[in-house]
Amino acid sequence: MTNREMIANYNGLIYIQSLEEEHYKRTGEKLFQGRVKITYAIKKNMRELLDKLKPYDESRNEIFAEYRDLDAEKKAEEKLKKKIVTSAEGTAEHEREMKTYNEKVNTLEIIMKPGKDKVEYESKIKELLDIDVADVNIHTISLDQLDGIELDSAQLEPLMFMIEE
Repeated sequence: MTNREMIANYNGLIYIQSLEEEHYKRTGEKLFQGRVKITYAIKKNMRELLDKLKPYDESRNEIFAEYRDLDAEKKAEEKLKKKIVTSAEGTAEHEREMKTYNEKVNTLEIIMKPGKDKVEYESKIKELLDIDVADVNIHTISLDQLDGIELDSAQLEPLMFMIEE
């Protein structure tokens, strides 16, 4: 499994946890109620993926430090936050502004250090994402364990890597 796949799978499991939370708020019942093996597998796999991503995180941070002007990026983000978030917390207007802010933060331009090449930076990040990590131990579940749980295909997708064939 590559670093890219591990990141996608970890983010997918976070999505599944958010689905569980939404389901509980909406119905008062747990999405995987009585399915201890499923919740155990999710937690175990999240821990495994985080552990296996530590070298990736360290290397990525080294590349960031070498190529990106993180101080300038932080200042740009703070400037954006001051510009956008003006309404009182808890109001619908504040929620809209925060959504706009988060969308803009996610698309903030990377600020390179003087003399550093963005193409080279992106190449190193891609190379790091494509490294295959051989010893990832995924805890699997059977497809039968998901019987009776209402998940559409998009909601099932994040669990596919851990379903036994």
